Amino acid sequence: MNYYNKLYFNELNPRLRANILNCLHGYKSPLLIGSKSEKENLSIFSNVFHLGASPHLIGMISRPDSVQRDTLDNIKKSKFYTINFIDENILKRSHHTSARFLTSEFEKCNLTPTYSDKCIAPYVEESQLRIGLELKEVKNISVNNTHLIIGEVFEVFSSIDIQKLDLSKISNIAVNGLDRYFKTNSHVRLSYAKPDSEPNELDFS
Repeated sequence: MNYYNKLYFNELNPRLRANILNCLHGYKSPLLIGSKSEKENLSIFSNVFHLGASPHLIGMISRPDSVQRDTLDNIKKSKFYTINFIDENILKRSHHTSARFLTSEFEKCNLTPTYSDKCIAPYVEESQLRIGLELKEVKNISVNNTHLIIGEVFEVFSSIDIQKLDLSKISNIAVNGLDRYFKTNSHVRLSYAKPDSEPNELDFS
């Protein structure tokens, strides 16, 4: 077993260190965040997580705003944004949204904006699972100057029955780090854990 301490990481080239540390906490879902100001904005994020079911809250970390952060600024101003899942058909175009464009990422990355009657932020038409959120709070994290964006889900669009949601059927991509993408498939579903019995395998349907 190899051993690495804090000093080891501190002495690495900053870009290499960032790439390694971005991989350490495992696989995540790459997601497209849609927002709008004067132009439609789209950006790929992987640090999005469940915060609670009642109300249904989702958290997202935005990097420090020492430089321009269009997604963060747009969400603060408009109070609405969307989460759009990625599959292999739009992976390269989705990854390309991380480039710094002067015009809309939708246009430059050949993705299609679409709207609902209740959300002023754009969804991605090519996405098979789309979530509309209303901003509830932005919390500044002083230890590294990042921002926790907390939104409440108010609508969901899914190409399959939401009660039989097997993500591998509609969004089969995971990411580790900033640029290492993996295809996923269904493996096993286990019963609710109880202290007096071992988990059983359940049907995915």
